[in-house]
Amino acid sequence: MITQSTIDKIKDVQLSEVVGSYIKLTHKGVNYQACCPFHYEKTPSFSVNDVKGIYKCFGCGAGGNVIDFVMQHDKLTFVEAIAKIASIVKMEVEYEQETEADKEKRKKQLSEAEAQEKVLNLVIPIYQQQLADLPMDHPAKIWAAERFDDDVLAQWKIGWAPNDWRFITPILIKENLFFA
Repeated sequence: MITQSTIDKIKDVQLSEVVGSYIKLTHKGVNYQACCPFHYEKTPSFSVNDVKGIYKCFGCGAGGNVIDFVMQHDKLTFVEAIAKIASIVKMEVEYEQETEADKEKRKKQLSEAEAQEKVLNLVIPIYQQQLADLPMDHPAKIWAAERFDDDVLAQWKIGWAPNDWRFITPILIKENLFFA
């Protein structure tokens, strides 16, 4: 994991230095201006302010800090953007040492997430069937029919859980997925 001090140093980088490595900036007062790299335009509406550490496009509304810019421009994750900015400004990225306790905690979190995913994968089709089996005049069926077609219901895995949810417990116990 990247250290907080590295993240703080990256946030303090001159925004114009990073943005200027992507597009040509023109100095206008305390700001820099350019045509926005996020949408087509002929007249510059993109502004960079090093004092505040933010950019803003008054045409498309894009805005944020140096990390946001690189993430949006290059379609990168937070960690990837940190590495990219560090390479642009020739800064070293520091990483925290992961202890055995941290590794065990991460492993436990992964196993808990996997168990939760198994439960969801088991109950989603059951709740989808619950919705499908409702009479046409049931309020939940009417609500769903007014808002979604069958393709959307299937794509978004929309279902219905009755007030008495206890019917699902025996199924979870049978599959050894019940957590007390």
